[in-house]
Amino acid sequence: EQQKQMETQFENPASYNTTKIIHSETKLPFTGVSVQLCALMHADTLPDKDGYIIVTRSLHPGMAGCHTDQATTRIGASASTKNELLMGVNILRRVPGKPKCTDLISVNQVTSGFVPQFLAKRIGMAGLNDFFKNVRVIGEKTHA
Repeated sequence: EQQKQMETQFENPASYNTTKIIHSETKLPFTGVSVQLCALMHADTLPDKDGYIIVTRSLHPGMAGCHTDQATTRIGASASTKNELLMGVNILRRVPGKPKCTDLISVNQVTSGFVPQFLAKRIGMAGLNDFFKNVRVIGEKTHA
């Protein structure tokens, strides 16, 4: 899996919040297909200052604000498709008494028109496992 990412960031120096526009493209191995994502992401501290909330919303507009239309284009021999993170909410909190642990709640709604329905669950679960593996690796590097 190859991925490139571009960010546009807006920060408020008076508090611990930030807003980014994220563009990423992931090339799926052995398929010649690349998946594009464009989203607005906002992160802020929780009111009790004991964690963070991150909210993400797709920026690929459809008809009258509908974000489920899929666009696929052919560029040479490779295909490109838009993968929509319609809405996502992540909450990260400290675990009391465990300074090296973080409680993570993640709820996301994603649509991907190029994945056949019978494969969507399998691919979704594989993506979820990869997400948690990546989070653990980052956590281990941070606390090493």
